[in-house]
Amino acid sequence: MKKIKKSLLAVVLSTMSLPLWAACQPSATTIAPVIPIDLSLRLNAVTTSVTDTKTTLFSGNYTCTTPIILTTNSIANVNTFSQGSATIGFNGGQQLVQVNVAGLTNPGLENIPAGTYPASNLNTQFTMTFNLVTTKPSTNYIEVAGNSFPINAVIVATDASGLGIVAALLRLVAKLVTFLLTLKWPIDINDIFVQPVTLTYSPLITTCDFSNRDLTVKLPMVTINTLKTATRPGYTPFSLNFQCNNLIAGTNTSRDISVFLASSNLLSTDKTVLLNTQAQGAKNVGFRIVKAASLTSPVVLSDSVNLKGSATDIFKVLKAAPLAASFTVNMGVYYYPYVLNSVTGGAVSSSARLVFSYD
Repeated sequence: MKKIKKSLLAVVLSTMSLPLWAACQPSATTIAPVIPIDLSLRLNAVTTSVTDTKTTLFSGNYTCTTPIILTTNSIANVNTFSQGSATIGFNGGQQLVQVNVAGLTNPGLENIPAGTYPASNLNTQFTMTFNLVTTKPSTNYIEVAGNSFPINAVIVATDASGLGIVAALLRLVAKLVTFLLTLKWPIDINDIFVQPVTLTYSPLITTCDFSNRDLTVKLPMVTINTLKTATRPGYTPFSLNFQCNNLIAGTNTSRDISVFLASSNLLSTDKTVLLNTQAQGAKNVGFRIVKAASLTSPVVLSDSVNLKGSATDIFKVLKAAPLAASFTVNMGVYYYPYVLNSVTGGAVSSSARLVFSYD
């Protein structure tokens, strides 16, 4: 009786020492042709979510040997994003794209007899979802300097023999969690076929320019009495002409845009007043600029081209909002005596810069 017990124990130990999922194990993993996905013209401030359905490109053959007693041969199609999503920061983190994968139509095969089979019977459709987000996540985030990122495995056909598909997926949980941190699948000897994807994201970035650069506005000569008594002495209208490029679908901005005026020649106590820069010119008189639609509200200028501060928006548009490719903002300028009783005659000139701010 003791001998029988020892024999049974030896059989159990021998069985447990065998690799239970090796019956369809490949001699080498086959990397399928890369599926390229370019999001550049589809994912933007207007369309913040894009879905692509693809099919794996597994080709060639795979072979399964006779399964171990009391086990079956199985191959599981593994969605490497099954434990969650990951976010890629393209172009140095300027554009944040969240990636997720779902919707496998073929989870894999079970009860596979010994033999050689075409890889095509493992191919599966899968759906990738891309969301444009605005905040960097605290985990599962990868930042790249350029506009392209290779994901070495989105779907993996892996040997699940002796375990079954469900048990094989449980065995892979640690690998799946690790994958989301780097988007690099650690290929091992059980992986039969691997489907890589390369993502490209070089979105349209709206920019605007001032068409009538170096614009000079000449005001008429006025008397000192007119300076003191007129509401807007020497008022002269002018126009700022703008052109904008890389609009989404030709009609919408890809980002926030604002335009303001800046100058280093501002009255320290009133940033609506441009000071006279003529050394021998008139004293205690400068200029005020207004938008033609708001004559009673002088434009506030910034004293720095690097900081808008409280400067007035010459125009402002939020991302995804409609914007014409070319348009005009009507303005006006007039003399402004800031020390009314001390104005003297002479030439008056000043300058300001138009600054574009993007977010």
